Amino acid sequence: MLLQKVDEFGTLSDAAKDLRMSYRHAWGMIRRAEEALGEPLLKFWKGGRKGGGGAQITESGRKMINEYLRLKRELSALGCVAGELSQAEKNAKKNRAGK
Repeated sequence: MLLQKVDEFGTLSDAAKDLRMSYRHAWGMIRRAEEALGEPLLKFWKGGRKGGGGAQITESGRKMINEYLRLKRELSALGCVAGELSQAEKNAKKNRAGK
């Protein structure tokens, strides 16, 4: 997730590079999410002549990451249950066919 990579690298540019996307695309994703939420997800600061600029996750950004991770865990658990149900259904069909 882009926000997690910004948190890891400290810049949107490095996060975008790691995810193999352009800075423009990454910035557009952040901007659209911020517009939809009505809150900033990142704080930016500019560097001097030698660089040093960066980005930091805001509290809203941190909440978004946590919600994403929670949903990901729940969907994974549902996938496991769905796989178990699918296997049980296959076994039931085999048993019926064997009778």
